[in-house]
Amino acid sequence: MYSFKIAKVAVSEISYFADTLYSYAVPESFDYLKVGQVVLVPFGNSFKDRVGVVYEIERFEESIGQKVNLKSISDVLYKDFLVSEENLNLSKFLRERCFCTLFDALKTMIPFVKGSKSLCFFYTICEDLKKKIDLSTLEKGLKSIVDYLKKKPKGVTLNTLKKIFKEDFDVNIKYLLKNGIILKKIKDEEETFFETGNIEIKRILSEKELKKLTKNQQAVYKLVKEKRNIPFKEVLYFAGVSINTVRSLVKKEIISVFEKTDSLLSFSEKKLVNQKEIILNAEQEVAFKSIYSLYKEKKFNISLLFGITGSGKTSVYIKLIDEAFKQNKGVIVLLPEIALTSQAISNFYLRYGEKVAVYHSALKEKEKIEQYRKVESGKCSILVGTRSAIFLPMKNLSIIIMDEEQEDSYKSESTPRYSAKDIAKYKCYFNNCLLLLCSATPSLESFYLAKSGKYNLQILKKRYGKASLPEVKIVDMSKELKNGNITLFSSYLLEKLKNNLKNNKQSILLINRRGCNTFLVCRNCGSILFCPRCSISLVYHSKNRKLVCHRCYYSTTNINSCPRCNSAEIKFSGSGTQRIEEDLKKLLPDAKILRMDSDVTFTKEVYETKLENFREKKYNIMIGTQMVAKGLDFKDVTLAAILSADQSLYSSDYRGFERSFSLFTQVIGRSGRSESKGEAIIQTFTPENPVVKLSSKQDYEKFFRTEIKLREILKYPPFVKICLVVFKGKNENKVKNIAFSFFGFLKHLILEKYKELALQALSPSEANIFKVKDNYRYKIVIKYKNKKLFYSFLKEALKTFYKEGNTSGVSIFCDVEPNNII
Repeated sequence: MYSFKIAKVAVSEISYFADTLYSYAVPESFDYLKVGQVVLVPFGNSFKDRVGVVYEIERFEESIGQKVNLKSISDVLYKDFLVSEENLNLSKFLRERCFCTLFDALKTMIPFVKGSKSLCFFYTICEDLKKKIDLSTLEKGLKSIVDYLKKKPKGVTLNTLKKIFKEDFDVNIKYLLKNGIILKKIKDEEETFFETGNIEIKRILSEKELKKLTKNQQAVYKLVKEKRNIPFKEVLYFAGVSINTVRSLVKKEIISVFEKTDSLLSFSEKKLVNQKEIILNAEQEVAFKSIYSLYKEKKFNISLLFGITGSGKTSVYIKLIDEAFKQNKGVIVLLPEIALTSQAISNFYLRYGEKVAVYHSALKEKEKIEQYRKVESGKCSILVGTRSAIFLPMKNLSIIIMDEEQEDSYKSESTPRYSAKDIAKYKCYFNNCLLLLCSATPSLESFYLAKSGKYNLQILKKRYGKASLPEVKIVDMSKELKNGNITLFSSYLLEKLKNNLKNNKQSILLINRRGCNTFLVCRNCGSILFCPRCSISLVYHSKNRKLVCHRCYYSTTNINSCPRCNSAEIKFSGSGTQRIEEDLKKLLPDAKILRMDSDVTFTKEVYETKLENFREKKYNIMIGTQMVAKGLDFKDVTLAAILSADQSLYSSDYRGFERSFSLFTQVIGRSGRSESKGEAIIQTFTPENPVVKLSSKQDYEKFFRTEIKLREILKYPPFVKICLVVFKGKNENKVKNIAFSFFGFLKHLILEKYKELALQALSPSEANIFKVKDNYRYKIVIKYKNKKLFYSFLKEALKTFYKEGNTSGVSIFCDVEPNNII
């Protein structure tokens, strides 16, 4: 009799219908293997190993003649790291909730866990080669590979070897590996810092060399040569090229990308200066005591802190964090945007010092791992970050706080399509602790549950201190148009801007569109210039003189004639932030204007510098997209204006009014946040719209009562759940056919096995944006109530349909409770 171990492993690059735990023998050399370790395993007939995570280990005792025939684990990665039991369980929850594979769930949660495609496999000569085999006995094909590798002591990647040794390559490599003549090693790909790095010229080209480059490559080279040290994102924007163009020049060693020395985590020079006890007003104190009593219960509870803009919600939850900090309990604070996180981090660090960790997508890979280790080891008790921070294994977790809980950015738009709010609920339930949701405009679902008594509800109705809500003026732009004013600046707004300039006060203007002109139209045939890869119009950007698609980032130079009828009658229409900035400079030449959108705030550092300059009153007026609507607190801003409310109001999505109300309320809330009285202006062609009227009064509760009745009548959340099944592919007809086949299969499965499941499924239809990146998209919208039964039904439908149907060339994904019905 002998004993051996079998590990059950979740393997990378597995399709959804084949996702299960695969069994592997554990070699004696890996006898230390534990549940949660990251391993390399062979899979299928390929000699390229895949990454996996161990979920279970079983020990067996068998006679030698009965030894099981299993493939063995090839290697153990990150030997000092284990995926926690909580995250292993959470990955199973994500698989059931988001219809993804176990490994996809883990890869999202943990920076250590990468798929095989993220690892670099390279091959080298075995160190004790001479002891193993006489090389002279090798066949010619084998020997040529060995001789080549001898000259490359650092190793060679698989792709390099494939290019050189094409004939019988797979067979030869397998033989050399099996006989221990060569070794396959793994190393992380060298970090290229494209997202966070800067670009500089590595060598100067002659005119002859320059002409050999493509037009796009030349544009990048000239731009980098002119500006020398330039952020990567600026290169993409101003040159109007894809990342592959930049990569090609890096490979040619014409330009180089280097890591910036500054870190997003450089707080060590800051001293603890903000440790004063927070003094709450009577209204805040009532809210705090109620929430703190739930915190002390050490049970799963959810509380919603709802308060008007400027009411001091942050002070309430900071005092709650103070209490947890004194008790050495763990706290996770989630914020919707990286920009808001960077501001909060500085304030948190000043208050709590080294006990603070930060986690978000803008961190470099090394920084993510560093922060993960800090949380995992228990060296910090406060974690601040965006939605991905929810997955970090905080010790002694006592409370999770979600600020601006209604924001769409808490929902992932890529696999797995999870909601940070759902994960927060899961973790609080798992750890018997409190989830605190905060907002001036909570989601209708959250407020409905709070009003129904399922959440604790605390309301702050007054602004903190001496500040008061701004007076709001609704301007009818149709009257402005009748009076000959064709700009986006009403006469009333211009007058108020001039008064603010005169009184040395500041203003914030929202226009929720980037670029200069939002579309181009031919006055001869009426056609609009669309992106060739997506079914949306191109947007003209004056700074780089390019027409850009805001979906796939295709760009082209300015078009002088209509591609459909060749007419030169091309007209720019619509206005974005760039156009507003240009027009305002003409109308107010003495004003110092700051534009804030993703075209100018390429990095966190640029964003923070611009905000600090505005705080120091180096600018009078800030123009921007949604990034100027939330989280900003400037004492001298006494005017906030929404230039074109109608751009946000009329959406085909059922959440359109809710989003508009939230956006308008937040923008209005930027004004008058200190002792100076504030004013806000909403410009619209539909001043009677109830969303405009109610947001001008910041009357969320009345808006809620109106909107919730409509949701109930039309059967939308919170009265039902929604799932979106999306089909996409290059062949339009095949995508359509697969969508209708799946729809028919759903009906068949319900009649056969799920007659008790009540749901409403709408027939397949084209997505609102039908084509994205050359992929055509169809959707099925399903409304249901019984979550558990529905998940079982859809899981069976997907797996059976994948096995029985011909879905090649068409990908299918499910989005439970989507932000948008696309």
